[in-house]
Amino acid sequence: MGEIGGFLNAVHESFNASQLLNSLHDPFIPERLPNLKQVLATGMVSTYGRASESMAKEIQDYTKSRWCDVTSSGTVALVAALEAIGVKGKEVITSNLSFYASANAILLAGGIPYFVDIDLDSLGMDVNRLEDLLKKITVLENGVLFDKESGFEIAAILVPHLFGFLSDIASIKTVASKYQLPIIEDAAEALGVTDSKGKSAGSFSEIGVFSFNGNKVLTAGGGGAIIGNSELYFNEVERYLRGGREGVTEEPEVVGTNGRMPAVNAAFLKDQYDCFPEILLKKQKVHDTYRKILADNNYEFRIKSPNVQKSNFWLNLLEFQSPAQLVTFQNKSDGIISTRRLWRPFSEIELYKKYRFFGSERANHASNYFLSIASSPNLVL
Repeated sequence: MGEIGGFLNAVHESFNASQLLNSLHDPFIPERLPNLKQVLATGMVSTYGRASESMAKEIQDYTKSRWCDVTSSGTVALVAALEAIGVKGKEVITSNLSFYASANAILLAGGIPYFVDIDLDSLGMDVNRLEDLLKKITVLENGVLFDKESGFEIAAILVPHLFGFLSDIASIKTVASKYQLPIIEDAAEALGVTDSKGKSAGSFSEIGVFSFNGNKVLTAGGGGAIIGNSELYFNEVERYLRGGREGVTEEPEVVGTNGRMPAVNAAFLKDQYDCFPEILLKKQKVHDTYRKILADNNYEFRIKSPNVQKSNFWLNLLEFQSPAQLVTFQNKSDGIISTRRLWRPFSEIELYKKYRFFGSERANHASNYFLSIASSPNLVL
């Protein structure tokens, strides 16, 4: 049976820049930044600079969506989506395991989160638990779906796609359509992830959201994007992101935020986006290198392969046989290779404990048995 030390040595020997192993995900920054230089030269650096519109069009085309806008963060994009649907004082069903922005955005938009357990294949929302929950708690009154236990209206389903995996979005859409619930895809980590037909994460439902935070496959330093296939929500999203105004000169009609991505960030993002195929290839090579190391030895842990044909391999995950084994690995790898535990289930976190949940067993399992490891594209030539 292979030892942890042997695995760590093999990792150092296999990668081009072992010093980068101490970072979970350094961004790939091109040597040349022509778009950024051009924007700085023109001084058009604000949210209304042309680079912002141009980058939005690139993402729209890439995801084959009807519309897109770029935002100052992924969280702002999530809040804009929730505000457009109108979740204030209403329940939003979401996964019990995700980055905290998912739950925080619901609360920032005035909604009430209801957490559903995950499945361990996709690490996304368990569609069977979702359907069981809706059967158990819903009642339709005058065309409005209510939670008969709480009395609150149910407004939407927020579905995260995590780590380069794809939630079972087709099945979730089937369930959502039965109850006439709109879906928001939290695809913050999933640009570059597609299904077997080439359809992009974030584009399966009414609204999708991406993040370009510094640790993502593409980064604007910060920032995000919001895409949509439903024209119903487009004007609401745009108005929210423009401070509640229909245009630049009008007075606000609703409460909004100056939430669009500044052109200087968009130009920096565009310079990376032009290298996106290269970055995805490097990410694939990182994953394949880990797979080869593990295949060459009989270790008591394994790498979790994404459940899609085309992943962006955002963060590679090791799966252990016990929580104790995970802790041992983390302790031995400290200072050698960067690792990070998965988040705890929302239902276990003090801030969210007052909100209801439907299952936590698999979310707890993932939190205790999976570990993310260094995954920067810069690890390979």
